[in-house]
Amino acid sequence: MIAPALTPPEKIVAPQTCFHVWRLGMTGRTALVIALLVVLPQAFIAWLIETGSLPPGKNYFFTVPLLVAILILPLARCLAYFLVNRDLQVVNRFCQEIQQGNYGVRFDLPNEGEDEDAFIVLQRNLSRMSRDLSLRREATFQHFRAMAEEASTDPLTGLYNRRFLEQLYGRCGPGFCAEGAQISALCIDCDRFKQVNDSLGHHVGDRLLRDLAQCILGAIREGRDIPLRLGGDEFAVLLPHANLDQAEKIAHRIRQLYHQVKVPMTSLSIGIAATACQPGSCRERLDALIRAADAQAYQVKRRGGDGVARPAAEALD
Repeated sequence: MIAPALTPPEKIVAPQTCFHVWRLGMTGRTALVIALLVVLPQAFIAWLIETGSLPPGKNYFFTVPLLVAILILPLARCLAYFLVNRDLQVVNRFCQEIQQGNYGVRFDLPNEGEDEDAFIVLQRNLSRMSRDLSLRREATFQHFRAMAEEASTDPLTGLYNRRFLEQLYGRCGPGFCAEGAQISALCIDCDRFKQVNDSLGHHVGDRLLRDLAQCILGAIREGRDIPLRLGGDEFAVLLPHANLDQAEKIAHRIRQLYHQVKVPMTSLSIGIAATACQPGSCRERLDALIRAADAQAYQVKRRGGDGVARPAAEALD
């Protein structure tokens, strides 16, 4: 299928963020703090004795409480940060990223082992939750994309339908057709299609419509032109940045490909029209363009079908 002029909402690509945490669990941190609380005072007293500031065996019981009293507040803050607060801050930042829709966050954790610290288990579970949310959002996006394509395409032929055309009216812009640029339209009608349905059956008629859709796709400019099934055996193609001559070449290519299919009793009546893109009047201009092309196709049918018709003027009045 060609690239449409209307696309589903852009996929959100979340940045991959890794939060670095201490890999030492709460138990290990507590043991380390206890060791420091025992070693540091002893080391400090030994240094005082070594420098002569404290005579050996004297003032020991006075120095240790004084040292603890002086250091208790900063030690408590360092202890709280080392044991809990730092990782809580990281977890809080992690949750803020999730709240903002960034599901690519994770924690930098060691390989999973048995009897892990509870806080590391929490961080591992949060990383898994983030990954699961990312996978669910991807599945939701794919489901929405499939629903959007199903709603805007014809199930029999795979071409765009009238609903897509209605959506296109609200999405016209420089990417579709620049102001003042030519846009052409083809209206394609299958001659004697009803006779095929009545005499050969609807399954043959459905195959004919699918074959015609493939002929249209094979003739148009991939990624630029917009093929539509308007209903029944009526098809249209919007050709942005194409004048009447370019549109006529595409129309003849469609007829040539259709003749190669060799569908019995049928041929194509194709009408062409062109106009200039104007800002703020997309719906009116496209509606008038398709009606003008349809009127040209009707003229071909009146002459017996199997032909291409175009107006003499390059653009609609």
